[in-house]
Order: sequence, then structure tokens, then C-alpha cells
Amino acid sequence: MGNVKCRTIYIYIYIYIYIYIWGYLKVQIFTHTLPDINSLKNAIRQEIANVTQQDTLRRVMASVPGRWQQCLGCHGGHLQDVLKT
Repeated sequence: MGNVKCRTIYIYIYIYIYIYIWGYLKVQIFTHTLPDINSLKNAIRQEIANVTQQDTLRRVMASVPGRWQQCLGCHGGHLQDVLKT
């Protein structure tokens, strides 16, 4: 049973990082109009390169343990700041 909980936590971590990074990238990329798909691809690549050079990944990873605790406190349910009811 503990192994299942551990896998579940890793899935939540992955999803949280994925959603955070794509949300961050969308804000950075779509601040201006891109004329074509190649410009979009280049903008995505450039911003991904910038993320690894910034403190962004460190901040995301630092927030993960707190998210674990929130998730466990909700028994795997929705986090209040993510899902507004």
C-alpha cells in the first residue's frame, strides 16, 4: 500500500511541475503575437532554455513538499487554491 501512495505522490509532483512550467511558458511566450508556427516553436525553445537558467525550477521544487502535505491532508482530493468551488 505504501508503494501505491509513493507512486501517487510522484504522479502529483509530475503533474504539478508540468502545469506550472507550461503556465509559466504560456505567459512568457504569448506576451506578443507570433506570426507563424516556426516563430512559436523558436519562442518555446528559447523560453525553455531560459527556465533552466533561472531560479524558476528551484522555486517549483521548493514548493513541492508543501503541495504533498496539502494533497495528503485532502486525502488525494482537490487542492483549494487549484480548484475553486
